[in-house]
Amino acid sequence: MLEILAERIAAGQVADLMAQIDPLLHPPLRQGMATATPGARRMSLEDILRQVAAREGTGADEEALLSQVFEHAHAVVGTLSEAVSHKEWFDIVVELPEDHRPLMPAAIA
Repeated sequence: MLEILAERIAAGQVADLMAQIDPLLHPPLRQGMATATPGARRMSLEDILRQVAAREGTGADEEALLSQVFEHAHAVVGTLSEAVSHKEWFDIVVELPEDHRPLMPAAIA
């Protein structure tokens, strides 16, 4: 999920994020920056969940997307929101489309 997030937000924002999290989490963010394309920034929530499923090695059937894969992605996003400053999290959230809000922790979305 971190790699996919780094594909979705601006490189400068990813660098700011990296400054606030454990260096052990930097490799997927770097990979996401390296593979980001303009099309990735416009990905739907469903497409993001399919990519998470593929990278987890999980089948991307609809039931998995709506349950297990969503829960994994939601947990990563929730943990990340707690690990960075409120300002940094706000800067990330405003870069994401409205249909991504279900992934956000309730208090921040």
